[in-house]
Amino acid sequence: ATEAPAPASHASAPMTPPRKMSDVAPRTTGDAAARGMTDVASPTRAPPTLVDKLDKRNMWDIREGLRVVILGATPAPLGSQKAWPPPRSERAQPTKEETMKVYIAFGEMLQLDGQAPWESEESEDEEGGVSAESEEQPRPRSPAGPATGLPAIRWGSFFTWVESGSCAVDVRRKCVYEALLNASEWFYHTKLLPERRRKGLTLAILFRWIWPWANNGAVQSMFNWICLEEYENIRLPAPPVVGDREASEMKRLYYAMDLDGKGYCNPLDIAGGDHADIVVRIRNSIDEASVKTILGDRSIQLHEFYELMCEDGYRGHEDARRAILKDGRYVIKFRSEVVDFEAWILKDSPQEQLDCLRIAGILEQEVLRWRRAVEGANAA
Repeated sequence: ATEAPAPASHASAPMTPPRKMSDVAPRTTGDAAARGMTDVASPTRAPPTLVDKLDKRNMWDIREGLRVVILGATPAPLGSQKAWPPPRSERAQPTKEETMKVYIAFGEMLQLDGQAPWESEESEDEEGGVSAESEEQPRPRSPAGPATGLPAIRWGSFFTWVESGSCAVDVRRKCVYEALLNASEWFYHTKLLPERRRKGLTLAILFRWIWPWANNGAVQSMFNWICLEEYENIRLPAPPVVGDREASEMKRLYYAMDLDGKGYCNPLDIAGGDHADIVVRIRNSIDEASVKTILGDRSIQLHEFYELMCEDGYRGHEDARRAILKDGRYVIKFRSEVVDFEAWILKDSPQEQLDCLRIAGILEQEVLRWRRAVEGANAA
């Protein structure tokens, strides 16, 4: 995207030197002042300059605009004081519902940007929350394969998204959209180095704009909620456990097949005995070699026998982690340790499930990044 022109209303204002995006990286001890969130003025601090006042006004306009446009908040009355940082009475922690609204809006921006869902390069230190000094960390893997990192929206696409939303709204909201557009363009031109401009707008930046006081733990919780929602999209109903009567019959059959009373069955037992015997061969449809090909040359315990022999649409026992549905599809019990999620999913993933697993894997990376930041701050 081509760089947007600087807002005309700010053309005569002195420009502050661009700085790095430290305010979207995980917060470290003592960085509140750098992020504009200091509540108590220092007695030695110089009086605010015109540029300081402009900075605070624009940060207020960005937050106000995103709260109205994305969260559905009521615009502040005309003439309201643009107090920055926001007073403590307005610093409510983000909720799951609000977080999902931001996530949905971010998806709309990605579509406008022409990106397929979550196709991007590796997320960078400033946006993803890993300090420049940290070593490369192993990334969580999912059945869909390794994730590729958080995507970013080109700034030009974000500006277009704001402009397109200003249509068909009342005059008051139109003013909010215009203020948001002007303030975000100011942010782009005065607060980002050229390299950061090229990397685009990330979900972490949106979180920091709307909740600038949110600590690392709150941001981790937001990514955790989003990740869980993605996983919920692929959850299947758990197959019911086979009934007691059927389980009893399978147990009787299992021990009857244990020819030597070993306490377990081997491939020869499953095949019904030695197929060199004509009677055994007539009474059983599968031989020992076929059993070894399918199950391996090993012992088969009772709980596995339940899983193999139970009716389709059921699972063999309470702790079973695989089953066959009535339509013949295999399902497995999937677990993510990162976000403590467990559900039944299809073993052979269709494209829709692969996409959800890939996106959830990307979000797990962010959960781990912010979790490490929380642990680092606690250890400091």
